[in-house]
This record gives sequence, structure tokens and C-alpha cells, in this order.
Amino acid sequence: MKVRLDINQLHIGHYVYLPLKWGQHPFLLNSFKIKNDEQLSIIKQLGIKTITINALKSDVSDEPIEPLNQNTTDEVIASIPSEPITEEAIHDMWLKKQESCKQFAAIEDRILRSKEAFSNTLNDVQGLFELDKLSEKPSVSKSLSIVNFLYKNISSESGSAIHLMNDSVGYSRLHYHSLNVSLLSVLICQAKGFNAKQCQLVAFSALYHDIGKVQLPVSLLSKPEPLEDYDRKRLYSHLDKSLKISAQIPQFPAAALTLIGQHHERNDGSGYPKGLSQDEIHPLARILILANAYDNLCNRLDNPCSPHNALTYLYNKCRNQHDVKDIMALISVVGVYPPGTIVELSDHQIGVVISTNKETRLSPYILVYDQNVPRGQAAIINIAEFGLSISKVLDSKDLTLDQYHYLNPSSQSTYFIDVE
Repeated sequence: MKVRLDINQLHIGHYVYLPLKWGQHPFLLNSFKIKNDEQLSIIKQLGIKTITINALKSDVSDEPIEPLNQNTTDEVIASIPSEPITEEAIHDMWLKKQESCKQFAAIEDRILRSKEAFSNTLNDVQGLFELDKLSEKPSVSKSLSIVNFLYKNISSESGSAIHLMNDSVGYSRLHYHSLNVSLLSVLICQAKGFNAKQCQLVAFSALYHDIGKVQLPVSLLSKPEPLEDYDRKRLYSHLDKSLKISAQIPQFPAAALTLIGQHHERNDGSGYPKGLSQDEIHPLARILILANAYDNLCNRLDNPCSPHNALTYLYNKCRNQHDVKDIMALISVVGVYPPGTIVELSDHQIGVVISTNKETRLSPYILVYDQNVPRGQAAIINIAEFGLSISKVLDSKDLTLDQYHYLNPSSQSTYFIDVE
């Protein structure tokens, strides 16, 4: 509930909407909760007579609010503190705002470069699945190039930031799923301390794990679960087809065939084709299995999970199917709130996670919804710097139409890493 107040009725704890353009005040956001006397004093020096607050988002006890009139407004101006906040303090806020602008610009630049690399890599992945190339001149050179590119851009010291990509529209689900699984697999491997050769092997295997689906009809691949027994058997046949296609490619590593052949097994023996148990499944295959399961939950055709809910489901419901240490490694990679997660912050603002934060996995970079700021100028904030936290995860169905178009939650959860 929004209420308009005289400026002298403003208190610490009020959630305010500044009636000024972003460049006309020293605060980092146009709407926020007043936390201290300094913020309160600065607002009173902005030259505004009235201000809108959100009573539901405020932490101020109910007080009788006098109706606005000229007399109360004149009293308001007279009530502004005689000892205003120092110019030095305001100057420091402007400097901090400028520094934040530079940080935001740097983040946006990193995301832009990541999107360009993602688009180029996805084009390369698409080329791997072209039937003409597979039948005439199959080669591992392009896939090795993709794997080398991914691996060299992953920081071995602190892990790589992962950014949300919304640019996979127009590509086959098979293409971006294969790239997602490859990227996630190598990141999990790196987080678990596997060496370079092992990380590259699982990334390579992930690129080809579903290549057999190119020989299945689109009508089958586009059917949502649950499938009829006949269709399920046809879908399961993709694994054998993937092995046959891969085995015909010159210099295809035998170890990769092992991982591909096991990517639908489960630790509890419920997988296929052999119903292997945990000790019988290759450790790298278990990572490929988990990355594949996570991406399938996020991007399944019918009722896909949010990235956060997919992690929660894997941890709470699937610990008998996957190694818990692998699940924890996945969480350390994508964060507790992975890119694409829609969230409500502790000050009730709504946003979408854009990138992970290598320094603090609980404080990702979030694009914040603000109806008074154009989408192209929307702030991408590190919530830790604002003293904010994530209070809850939202579903896209919880958004208003304006929030939905502003945040633009993708129906596809695709990611990419920082690139040099």
C-alpha cells in the first residue's frame, strides 16, 4: 500500500520511492528502506516537499497521518534539520555511486562478452550434430576446440562466475542441452579437484552424450513425460545410437564411450541400460549423470523447475541416485540461487539472478525490477553491498505482467562463463 507523506513525517524504517531521476540523487537505488539518520537527512535536503512510501514494506509503527495541505507543507520546510549532513558525506555517496556505476558497467561488459562467446560456441555445437558431417567427414577437432575453450576460461583458483544466457532461442534443445551439460560437468569436476585431462574428458563426453537423438523423430523428442512404453523404449534407444555414432568418429576416445554409455545409470541401480550401482559407475560418469539430471529438470518440456528448485529437488529427493558430494559441488558451482532464479529480496524488491558471485555464493548479482527505471538501465546489484538478502524464491507465475516483461525470465535455463 502506497501512501504520500509530508517530508517531516518520514522516519527510519520507511520504504521510500524518490520522486527524482536516478542521476538527481546520491542514492544507488530509486526505492529503498531508510536505514539511518544520515539517509533520512539527505532525503530531506533533496528539495522535495512530499514523498511516497510503501506502508507494507516499511518497518515503522502505524501513526496517524495528517492530510496534506499548504500549511503542513510550509511547516515541513521549516522542520528540516538546522545542521544538515556535511557536504563531504554527500560527496562520498556520489563517489560511491559512481564507483558502483563502473562496477555495474564492468559486470554488464562481462555478460556481453560471455553472450558473444556463448552464441559462437552454440553455433559450433550445432555443427557437431549435422548429419551430413557425421556421415561424410566425422571429426573430433571441433569438439576438442570447444572443450579446450571452456576449460581455459575456467579459473582454477576461485571458480568461474556463471552468467544467465537468454540467447538460445532458435536453437534446438539438443544443442543447448549438450552445451549446458558439458559446461556444468567440467565445472563440477574442477570444483571436486579432478585434473585437467579428467575435466576435459567429461566435458567432451557431455557434448556427445545425446547425439543419438539426431536419428529420432522430433515428434518423439517433443513429447512431454510420462511417455507410453513404446515411446519410452524408442527414446531410450538414443543411448545406443549415441555410442554407435561416436564410435564411428576417428580418434574418438574409448574412455568417452564409457561415460556416454553410463550417463543414464543411477547409484541406486534404478538407471539404464545395465542398472549399475554406485561402485560400478565411473566417477566421471556420475558427474555427467548429475549435470544431465539437473539440466533436464530445468529445461524439461512439461513444467520445468526453476534452477533453485531443481537443486532443492536433487538434494532432498535424489541423494540415493547421486553422490551427495557431487550435488554439493554442483551447488558450489551454480550457487544456492543459480542464474535464472526469480527472487524477492529482504526489502521486498523483486529481481532475477543474472550471475553468480565468486566471492559469496549466497549473494549473487541480481537485476532488480523498478517500474521507474527503463529496462535498459535496470540496476544489476551485488545484494551483499546493499545489506540485502534473498527472502524467498518466486515462480514466474507470481509476477505481474509488467514484472514478467521487465525481468524477462527465460523458459530455457542456459548459462555461460566469464571469457577472456
